[in-house]
Amino acid sequence: SILVKGHVLLWPGFNYLPDVYENNKANPKKIDQLISEHYKNILGETKGKISHWDVLNEVYTNKDIQTVLGSDEVLF
Repeated sequence: SILVKGHVLLWPGFNYLPDVYENNKANPKKIDQLISEHYKNILGETKGKISHWDVLNEVYTNKDIQTVLGSDEVLF
């Protein structure tokens, strides 16, 4: 079998996300909820099809989510 890598679960810049993220930039709990729902949806739909994922991409140039949630929450 061929292993398939998923790229990427979340771009941490508002310019790559639906407007609902930027519209809630003052509400970290809502952003966290949106991300969790997104992850559950994508991972549920691809379960058994993707062997591993790049979770975030370009975190050094796209910092909007880090700004809202804090670096400790994004960079693990």
